[in-house]
Amino acid sequence: GAHHNDRSEYTFGSIALPCYHSTRVNSRIPNPCLTSADEGDVLDPDYRLPVAIATGSGLFTLGTFGLGAPLSLPFGALAAFLASRANKIRFVFREESLEIQTMEDDAERRVGQNFAVGGRNSWRYCDIIEWAMYPSPENPVLVYFRERSTRPSGQGHLFPVLADPVQLRNSMQQRIGEKKRVTGPPSL
Repeated sequence: GAHHNDRSEYTFGSIALPCYHSTRVNSRIPNPCLTSADEGDVLDPDYRLPVAIATGSGLFTLGTFGLGAPLSLPFGALAAFLASRANKIRFVFREESLEIQTMEDDAERRVGQNFAVGGRNSWRYCDIIEWAMYPSPENPVLVYFRERSTRPSGQGHLFPVLADPVQLRNSMQQRIGEKKRVTGPPSL
């Protein structure tokens, strides 16, 4: 359906960044291989983290009259990498599972293999035993969850927040449950 974006500002330290909030809770990207019942809630990408890192890197370089460039270059590269991942990676909340999907060039989403532990990037909500957002659910930079389907003793997963943080927090609360949210350090 039709919608519009409301522009506001997101403050990162003393830097105010433009932020566009979709009036839809979750966007849906059509995939002809899936039925509408299987589509799930696809979270909107969010570029605030890479923009904030790039802005901080640039300001550091300018603030040191270019002398900080050798230190700023790795952060600029990190910002570019995170922006490219925000463009490709989607958090999808299906009826019974959370999936991390990759956008292909043909605009189709695919569930990939987990590079670190193997297996599909798909986890049932009932197997997720805890989750958190760091440094806080209101201003997250990282999202964490621990599940027991990869390993019976539990496997932790830590991702940069490259999806709309409000949609992500609301989906985690609604689908996984507020009771499973933890506030301490992650158990990776």
